[in-house]
Amino acid sequence: MKRDVTATLGGNIVATFLSLGNAVILARVLGPANRGLLGLALLIPTIAGTFCIVGQDMVNATFGGLYKDKRSSLFQQSLVIALFGSIVSTLVICAFYFWLPIRRGRFDELGPKVVWLTCLVPPALLLSRILISLVRGVGRITSAAAIHVIQIAALLVLLVVFLIWQDGRLKAAVVLTALSSLVAVALSIYALWDYAALRPSVFSSWLFKKSLAFGGQISLTTLASFLVYRIDQVILAYMVPVEQVGFYVVAVGVAERLRVLPNSIAQAFLPRLSNEITDRQAQVPMVFRCSAIISVGSMLMVAILGAPAMLMLFGWDYSGSIVSFLLLLPGLAALGGAAVLSSDLAAREKPKYSVWIGYIILAVNILLNLALIPRMGIAGAALASSVSYMGSGVLWLIFYRRESKTPIQQMIPCGGDFVYLYRAGIELLKQTWQLILRRGRI
Repeated sequence: MKRDVTATLGGNIVATFLSLGNAVILARVLGPANRGLLGLALLIPTIAGTFCIVGQDMVNATFGGLYKDKRSSLFQQSLVIALFGSIVSTLVICAFYFWLPIRRGRFDELGPKVVWLTCLVPPALLLSRILISLVRGVGRITSAAAIHVIQIAALLVLLVVFLIWQDGRLKAAVVLTALSSLVAVALSIYALWDYAALRPSVFSSWLFKKSLAFGGQISLTTLASFLVYRIDQVILAYMVPVEQVGFYVVAVGVAERLRVLPNSIAQAFLPRLSNEITDRQAQVPMVFRCSAIISVGSMLMVAILGAPAMLMLFGWDYSGSIVSFLLLLPGLAALGGAAVLSSDLAAREKPKYSVWIGYIILAVNILLNLALIPRMGIAGAALASSVSYMGSGVLWLIFYRRESKTPIQQMIPCGGDFVYLYRAGIELLKQTWQLILRRGRI
């Protein structure tokens, strides 16, 4: 478990710094207005792709451990779902921009060429997410972390090589986003080569039906969760200038880096939980407490250092992002332990709680955004999101305790948790250093 957390955490930390580099390049090269347009350009394809994935990413991460003898079937159905999702996503994009007689707000500032280029995003996005989750589900957690890092590094290289010296930078940014995902697809297929059988006889119809039943509920949850994170940008596109959207996109992108530490624990814990469910479920309260401590500690550190760092990296042109950035932090910190609890309920094959929480919080988030954005602008969107995230964390705790019967006292951090985290941190640093030395000798 510690080795997996080390690999996932290390990979996510590297990916965070690379993502920050991507964000800085895009922000400085495009400027606030075009950065806002890029956020809007990727928004509809990402929403469509998130729904059309039909929960297969969570299916792969969970069923890859529960049904070890069906991993080739999981690989096949992943390709089928990615193809289906790509077709549906393209139709959704065309319907929103070309077919439906609706107001589109700032989305209308995107030209037809940019819109057509966004149709490249869903196929690459779906395949990369689904296959990386299967790599993690079969227990190759280190490989999954490495693929994620390489994907983001590829985007950074592509941005540096093509975006800075080319005209049509908004269009180029859309295309390069899709290309970087295809790099992850190729590496994932290589990592899954042992299970990459395309013979029809390998396909399991009962597993496909079970996956759709499980993943269908997960997809509703995933869509709701994604909309909680992004519906504010859709609403902003109808209420504020596109430059303000650019400020908010930057604030969200930087603030969400806060989730890297607790999410690393959850990503490493779910495959272990699925593979060793009887033994691992007893560890959930402790893992939750540790994640909560890490989240709050990270929030305090980011709150102190974040604003000066944003001015230094993004420039004074993005000073309008700082208030929204600070308002987002408490809510994101509250989600740290929730990721662990959602993993436990997924391993129990209880996705209904995810659906309930997702849509309750989505409704609250929309109402808060509609109430606060006209009065506070992008700061109102940030405050609405932060309150919604905190509500989500509370609901996850309530439903986990309902299912597991865990006393509330076991969910409250204590002094021993701080001692454990300190010792575990020292051990992880030693393991990381030893790994670097071994690789250096090789």
